Amino acid sequence: MAKSEEKKSTLRVIVHSFFVVPFLIAAFAVLVYGLTRLITYDGRDAYDLLTQIRTGSQSQRWQAAVDLSKFLQNPDLIPPGDKFTSEMNLAYREAKHDDPRVRQYLTLAMGRTGRTEFVPILLADLSSSSGDNQLTLIHSLGLLRDERAMVPLIDLAEAPDARIRLEAIISLGNIGSEAAIPALEKALYDSEPNVRWDAAIALAKMGDSSGSHILLDLLNRDYLKSYSEVDADERTEAILVAIEAAKYLSNDELNEKIKDLSRNDPVMRVRDEAQKALQL
Repeated sequence: MAKSEEKKSTLRVIVHSFFVVPFLIAAFAVLVYGLTRLITYDGRDAYDLLTQIRTGSQSQRWQAAVDLSKFLQNPDLIPPGDKFTSEMNLAYREAKHDDPRVRQYLTLAMGRTGRTEFVPILLADLSSSSGDNQLTLIHSLGLLRDERAMVPLIDLAEAPDARIRLEAIISLGNIGSEAAIPALEKALYDSEPNVRWDAAIALAKMGDSSGSHILLDLLNRDYLKSYSEVDADERTEAILVAIEAAKYLSNDELNEKIKDLSRNDPVMRVRDEAQKALQL
């Protein structure tokens, strides 16, 4: 791919690997804690929302699924025991021919519980899904961090769709198994910049320095400025992620670059984080 075409294809820098905010799937904006509190304030619990998903009108069903995915961001609100797992699985199966948004948000809700009991039902749909449904399944499997998802995610890391490849790379990084290293190393040469960047970050988290040259690029504001779709705030976030990733590696070049950032970067937050990294 020509460099100009590569720039045009660049997705915005999203901070996946070291911050709670996952990769942006347009339909699934991250909800702040205050919104979760509003949901709990109206007296509904997870079972009430599941009932509405199963028995409400079309608009009520998908909105209840949205609310459930928000609700379960608070670990204290996740019901204990097998009953909840069974009810979630039932609602998911019944939503097969419903508005696709119902299943997508149920999938996200499953991932946010952190319960690996949901891995089999999500894996069963992974190969037959596509588009946003498949992206959400990949994302949730990454949240669940279960090695049973490794083989299909490694396969999807070579999918024709760059969005699928990127989400698979992020999820492989979240799972953190050494079995993913060959796939992550191969992704360092992907045609899509974001795939390369997240592969390098994932490898660094595992202590693998194969992508250190890419981390050096991410620590370079001039390099990031060459991507016109990446704005100033996103450049700063990318640098912060690269600083965090570099902490996992003993690399003189990275340390020198971080030292330079600690003295000369125009953003105080970057200078502060660089100083902290050097003190480790």
